[in-house]
Amino acid sequence: MSATLDVTSYLSIQIVIFKVNRSSLFRYFDSFEEKLELVDGKVNWKGETAVKHKHGGLRAALFVLVAFAFENLANLHLAVNLTTYFNGILHFQVSDAANALTNFMGTGYILSIIFAVFADTYIGRFKSILISGSIEFLGLALLSAQAHYSSLRPPPCNVFDPTSRCEKLESSDTVFLYVALYLVAAGMAGIKASIPSHGADQFDEKDPREAKTMSSFFNGLLFALCIGGAVSLTLYVWLDDHKGWDVGFGVSAIAMFLALIVAVLGWPLYRIHVVQGSSVLLELIQVFVAALRNRNLKLPENPLELYEIDKDKEAALEDDFLPHRDVYRFLDKAAIKTASEKLNPWKLCRVTQVENAKILLGMTPVFSCTIIMTLCLAQLQTFSVQQGLTMDTTIVGSFHIPPASLPIIPVIFLIFIIPFYDQIAVPLLRKVTGHVTGITHLQRIGVGLILSSISMATAAIMEVKRKSVARDHNMLDALPVLQPLPISVFWLSFQYFIFGIADMFTYVGLLEFFYSEAPQGLKTVSTCFLWTSMALGYYLSTILVQIVNRATKHITNSGGWLAGNNINKNHLNLFYLLLALLSLVNFCVYLFVSWRYKYSDKSPAPAPAKGAGATPPGQPKTMGQHVVDKGASMLQALTPVKQISQHVCTFALYSHDMCRQIETHHYVSRLNQDFLQCPVYDSDDSNARLIGIEYIISDRLFEALPQEEQKLWHSHAYEIKSGLWVNPRIPEMIGKPELENLAKTYGKFWCTWQVDRGDRLPLGAPALMMSPQGVNLGKIDPELVKKRDDKYSISTEAIMESRVETEEPEWINPQADYWKKHAKGFAIDIEKTEMKLRAPFP
Repeated sequence: MSATLDVTSYLSIQIVIFKVNRSSLFRYFDSFEEKLELVDGKVNWKGETAVKHKHGGLRAALFVLVAFAFENLANLHLAVNLTTYFNGILHFQVSDAANALTNFMGTGYILSIIFAVFADTYIGRFKSILISGSIEFLGLALLSAQAHYSSLRPPPCNVFDPTSRCEKLESSDTVFLYVALYLVAAGMAGIKASIPSHGADQFDEKDPREAKTMSSFFNGLLFALCIGGAVSLTLYVWLDDHKGWDVGFGVSAIAMFLALIVAVLGWPLYRIHVVQGSSVLLELIQVFVAALRNRNLKLPENPLELYEIDKDKEAALEDDFLPHRDVYRFLDKAAIKTASEKLNPWKLCRVTQVENAKILLGMTPVFSCTIIMTLCLAQLQTFSVQQGLTMDTTIVGSFHIPPASLPIIPVIFLIFIIPFYDQIAVPLLRKVTGHVTGITHLQRIGVGLILSSISMATAAIMEVKRKSVARDHNMLDALPVLQPLPISVFWLSFQYFIFGIADMFTYVGLLEFFYSEAPQGLKTVSTCFLWTSMALGYYLSTILVQIVNRATKHITNSGGWLAGNNINKNHLNLFYLLLALLSLVNFCVYLFVSWRYKYSDKSPAPAPAKGAGATPPGQPKTMGQHVVDKGASMLQALTPVKQISQHVCTFALYSHDMCRQIETHHYVSRLNQDFLQCPVYDSDDSNARLIGIEYIISDRLFEALPQEEQKLWHSHAYEIKSGLWVNPRIPEMIGKPELENLAKTYGKFWCTWQVDRGDRLPLGAPALMMSPQGVNLGKIDPELVKKRDDKYSISTEAIMESRVETEEPEWINPQADYWKKHAKGFAIDIEKTEMKLRAPFP
């Protein structure tokens, strides 16, 4: 339906529908409103607020993906073949060529942070793509010019011939080379900083359907890289080696120009992120500076006393507010406001600003654990290519594969495995785990990290085999390319293949992890974590190669494990083995880091408290009380508490007022097969409040209760089948047998502290609670469910789908869930009564 209906026909439709069926009118309005749903924080190409179903979505994201494919078509062959250019054309030594490439790649990734700041603060992500693409196009054109004109490069010479004296680049030509090269690096940095975030901007994280599509978009980024890479690693590498580097660089410039054209064509369809006007990185720095300056101040016991602007006085989006988390408490000192405190951003920061810094700090250990993986990748782009130059590259007859094209093997595999993973594996995993993405982001990253270690171990084994062939055939001094060893280059495909799968898991998982965990203001900067990790990995490769050469200079005949141009006499196998061990140690560290990581709660924060808050009043604990508590916990058994074996997160409704719904956290202890008891808290935080108790009994015990008593109990069948009852962080497959038993149970839940109405203390009489049901008032507010799902990175909808085959009870006693049939609830009314005395009262 058009947003601009004719007034007469519009009113006629209203009257007719109202007369026919009033409920249909409501559905009409819902549909009308949905079609005009605006997207907060995004505008269209005219600067007007973007409209869902008209702007953004998969249709707009396809232009982003195609542009990304062309950009990778332009430069991916450089990542694997530039060492050949540096070594064979510009006469660098092998190790120097490898370092030149890794420095170039590292710069291309590290500069992405600067472009991210400019994109978010000044120019916007879409403009950043256009500017960066133009810079990369210029750099490629300059490289093509240097490769074409002989006056800009040294004369031809065989660097592998020990008797030849090859000239080096002149100073002016060296400057020309590095200006062109680092223009390309700067352009690559801007594209990498902006394209993932701009593509993700086309989806609304708060919409469950679009959230699933956004996950597919991140898989699509890798798929686009593979499509562009497949052509770049074959056709463009062939052009480099057989038609000349000037042709290779020239067609790369053309591909980059096409990427810009495609990006512009999608302009009318995009949801464009609104420029923030302030530097997120500057705000983060202010938090650390303010925390340092306030280091001597005492933290308040009540976090609501920390400084935050008032929602009621700010026309801000809810996304501008984040809830306080009880982690990295030393940063909270940045939000302590003293009586005489002036609003100095370097001395006082708001809670949301502090929480942004906590999120960034929390992601840093995960980020650090991925640096080693890029260190391994750098070797596949450098030394593995040099290995291939010494091997037999024959495919069929006289057709040879260039060694730099070997990465095409995992790329071709990924072209098929990515759609399979996204369309088949993820839905199946989603049914098992309940996660929207199938497995968590951290699990996906971990799979890639262990595979990278296996890849390096495989590379070490393959290098031992290659050198043994050279030794057995007396070809240790054979010239690469001209005198190939009698061993197929496809032996190297094993290490490329394994690392390609690692790529799919870790790098895509990292992009999705950083983008999903970061708040709105940090989206672009957070996705640069991946590129920064890769940059540091490339730089670390340069450093490690130099360290290894220096450390082994006097213990090897070649003057170092990796020294010289003859890798047949080097010890590359030991270097690969070193990387495999480093990767394995890194994976063990990652297991600890990921286990400790707490996913951020991206739900909006409550408005800052005005006067009395909802936390208990009272003075902070004294040092003596802390000591007593710690000592008692060490000396006393606390046996009943230690019997708690499960944490269940679900929802409950007040029996006397079912419009009031709360999220509950049950900590379950089992006394026997038929009886469980659960203290109930309002959260799973360390300062959670005990709000009630629930007793859970089997259907056998329930049937033995008096009918009047049965009215106070509720069933659990719907609660479990609908996915509302979850055991956070426990895979669905593990908990399935227990859930089938619990679906047949009944519970009685008394709430003693009604925190949802703002009670700072347990006040009044206990309230009887009911479980969610699929009818009438028993349905839980979707926003309440979404808040829970975001906190634990799960999907209630996916969990419900995974429980379709969960066995239901054959019969639910109608005395339970009494309100469903009788529309009556229960409430306790406190009144004075005469005391029953055993003896006369004195």
